[in-house]
Amino acid sequence: MKRQRGSIAIAMGGILLLGIVALGALDIGRLYVERRQLQSIADFAATSAAQYMSVAPLTAAQSSAAQNGLVAPRTLSCFTGRWASTSPNTLSSPAACTASPAASGSNAVRIVASNPAFTMLFLPGTQAVQAEAIAMPAQPYASFMLGSALLELDTSAAALANLNSVLTGLGVTIPLTLADNNALVASQLKIGSLMTQVGAASMDQLLATTLTYNQFQTAVVNAMTMDGQSGATLNAANKLISASLGSTAVKIGDLLNLALLDASSAVQLRAGDLLMSGLQLAQKNKGVAVLGVNIGVGIIKLASINATLVKPAVYAAGRPGYKPDGTPYTKAVGNQSTLQVQALSLLGITVLNISVAVAPATATLTKVRCNGNKTDVELAVTTSGAQVCTWLLGLPVCTPIAAGAGTVDFTVAQDGSIAAPNPAKVGASQLLGIPLPGVDAILLGLLEALGVKLGIAEVKLISAKCANTVANITF
Repeated sequence: MKRQRGSIAIAMGGILLLGIVALGALDIGRLYVERRQLQSIADFAATSAAQYMSVAPLTAAQSSAAQNGLVAPRTLSCFTGRWASTSPNTLSSPAACTASPAASGSNAVRIVASNPAFTMLFLPGTQAVQAEAIAMPAQPYASFMLGSALLELDTSAAALANLNSVLTGLGVTIPLTLADNNALVASQLKIGSLMTQVGAASMDQLLATTLTYNQFQTAVVNAMTMDGQSGATLNAANKLISASLGSTAVKIGDLLNLALLDASSAVQLRAGDLLMSGLQLAQKNKGVAVLGVNIGVGIIKLASINATLVKPAVYAAGRPGYKPDGTPYTKAVGNQSTLQVQALSLLGITVLNISVAVAPATATLTKVRCNGNKTDVELAVTTSGAQVCTWLLGLPVCTPIAAGAGTVDFTVAQDGSIAAPNPAKVGASQLLGIPLPGVDAILLGLLEALGVKLGIAEVKLISAKCANTVANITF
């Protein structure tokens, strides 16, 4: 009998232990469900806040969290800062979200959803439960160049001669062949590869980097090598070393306008055009004329022409649209040049002076939209205007040439190819109206050699990507 009672006691103890374990497992299961619910709250709040970073991230996060089950004792914390793939589970320079736009430089939102006192039904006490999420705005983007590029896919000997004439003025001692020109027209590099070569950890650091022109040229060629460009393309790019401008400082931010997140480092640029713009910027920074031309017959000098490039054609890459203050996210400002002409009589007396100041064209990225398996891109463009002043026997007469405006639309296929025409042009060529036979055509030719087409804005789309979502979870 005693033996039976002992067996029953042991059995009851085992049943009780199993019951306690089962109840504990139930609490653990409830804890897991709470953790999943908090993660869902954090994910939705992060994507919502990221979508409205430029407006009111805190308001967006709180509204989303309330709709997805944030009730007491659950709490929500929201931070904006800078995310980088090197530290994917945190933000640098974090700041608490507010009902105002995120601070400049922020590119992501971090949400922490917590329950500091989750009540356990069967296990003793309470447990703190927490979930986190980091989200970045999904960023449609496009990269493009404004201004008539020095590099054009042109088979004419005259066009190649004009290009090499300009390059000689920029200190390039080895002329380009037609094959060189066409290889450079098709050359590409990724922004991320250029960042690696100059040692920049972010887009901001890249834009702040200042190098000599020849250091910049080396960095571009090395980035092209990283991206697998052909030997022929690299050989052509290696010719663009400048003997006279090689030690002149070039700030990359003066060539590129990048309204991109650090995660967009795969955006591509045209490497050849980038090198040409670097040469032109170095020339501008050194403050010398890029062209000097004498017009005459035999030993009689009828006129001398000097051309100075004030700002080269530039790249822009970034998101479409406008900031809350009305300024565009992504805008390119093209060439600004001056030409000075002095016409002399046979007796050496100055008869006519001419000054042509060309204002820059601009292009603003207004739309990048998904259209089935294609991407539609729209840019708002203003053409270059000019001020033409002539001094005939010392009497000045100035005539403005008004700028024009229009839009340019591109369609990008799923494979990244861009439908023609690319480059696209806005406006029509205009004459200068200079009262000296033949000088109008000569000056317009010089401007075109410098990448300026008066009355015309030329935009070349490089790449584009639309976004089907408003924000992406990165952690």
